[in-house]
Amino acid sequence: MIQPQSLVGSASAQDLPSGYPKEYNEIIKGAKSEGKLLIYSNMSLQNWKPLLEGFNARFPGISVDLLDVGSRESI
Repeated sequence: MIQPQSLVGSASAQDLPSGYPKEYNEIIKGAKSEGKLLIYSNMSLQNWKPLLEGFNARFPGISVDLLDVGSRESI
């Protein structure tokens, strides 16, 4: 069985892919000006940790809050 830590341990921030639309940079600017991101999820904070570390490295001006909605509410 593959341990989840072995899969997410290599997560890292990347530059925008070349196929993204030019307006995508405007979306990022807007997000930085708002300064917050709220994620509704049924995934535990432990599972989010590597992703959030990569996100925070790439977008340090945006804080992330997680709302655990549980499995029933997320469908």
